[in-house]
Amino acid sequence: LTIGGKVGDALGPAWVEERPLALLVLNSNDLHLSLTVPGTNPWVWFVIGTLRRLAEDPVFFLIGWHYRDAGLAWMKRRFPGSAEKLEHASGTFARFSGAAVVIEPGAVVCLLAGASRMRPANFFALNLGGTVARLALLRSVAAAVPQ
Repeated sequence: LTIGGKVGDALGPAWVEERPLALLVLNSNDLHLSLTVPGTNPWVWFVIGTLRRLAEDPVFFLIGWHYRDAGLAWMKRRFPGSAEKLEHASGTFARFSGAAVVIEPGAVVCLLAGASRMRPANFFALNLGGTVARLALLRSVAAAVPQ
C-alpha cells in the first residue's frame, strides 16, 4: 500500500483527469480526493476513497493490539519521524482516543488505539464514521470550488 501511495503521488498530476479512480486506488490522500471530485461518480468515489483510506488502519490497530509496547517500539524504529508524535500522543491518548480515531486515523493513532486496548468494535465504528465524514466534507468543499 505504501508503494502504491508513492506511485499515486508520482502519477497524480497526469492521472487526476485521465484516470481519477485508478489514482484513488493507489493513493486516496486529501489532495487526490479533492482533485478527483469533478468527473467522478459520487458513489464510486466514496466507495474507493473509503476502502483505500481504511486499508492500512486495521493492520496498525492489530499490531498495537497484539504487540503493545513492542509494536510501539517497532513503529519508532521503522518510522523515526513518528517517534516524537508517539511520545507526545501516548500520554494523552487515553483521554482523547475516540476523537483521535475519528479525526486523524493514521498509523500512529491506529497503533495507539490497539496498544491501549480500545474495543475493536469501537475502533472500527469510529474509524469508518470518521472516514466517511471526512470524505463527505472533502467532497462538499471541493464541489463548491469553481473549476
